[in-house]
Amino acid sequence: MSRSTFKCDSLGRADDGYELRILRAFRDNLLVKQDDGKEYYRIAPVLVNRIHTKVDRNAIYSRIWKDYLKECLLAIQNGNYRRCKEIYCRMVEDLKFRYL
Repeated sequence: MSRSTFKCDSLGRADDGYELRILRAFRDNLLVKQDDGKEYYRIAPVLVNRIHTKVDRNAIYSRIWKDYLKECLLAIQNGNYRRCKEIYCRMVEDLKFRYL
């Protein structure tokens, strides 16, 4: 989300680093083509903007990495795209509940 994608810099990771490139490729090549995956594109910029205003935003991004994206990356590396999609969709729903 960079202000419309994951804040890797808050975790000391490069915006063009391995993790974000893999997650973006999944999102932009697979998730976007599925109806329930399109929700991510609609809501992610709003969520990131909300999170970015929080004093504890680095801790929030760290939790997002630990609770969702790290597992999603592992699923992608194992070729389990269905599992990654489930994680992404759960992440969006959980973040909507917390920050909207």
